[in-house]
Amino acid sequence: MPDGRGSLIAACAMAILLSGCALSDENLSRVMVAPGKFSLYTCPELVAKGKELSKRERELAGLIAKARASAGGGVVSELAYRPDYVAAQGELRDVREAAAAKQCDLSRIDSDGAAAPSEPQPTSR
Repeated sequence: MPDGRGSLIAACAMAILLSGCALSDENLSRVMVAPGKFSLYTCPELVAKGKELSKRERELAGLIAKARASAGGGVVSELAYRPDYVAAQGELRDVREAAAAKQCDLSRIDSDGAAAPSEPQPTSR
């Protein structure tokens, strides 16, 4: 019977891991990214990092969509791409927050066809 218990434990562990996917990406990204990571970056560095993260986020979104189109792709996308996608989202959010605190112009991040920011940017004028 040890094999039966092992299978049951493995199935329960998989269910717990997959239930974590039900958490919002916003909450997961806050856990996966070190706060204040970009606080010492200059405005040009924040713009460059934002462009890099925005591009990576789009690439991963495409890979997730492509994987989901195939049989069993939902599991593959959740295990292979979702953690990186959520981390990229969290880092991009932190770059935007650091840039807003420094009053940097981030319009160049989104000028290359990237999606607009998901959160409104604070204005201080």
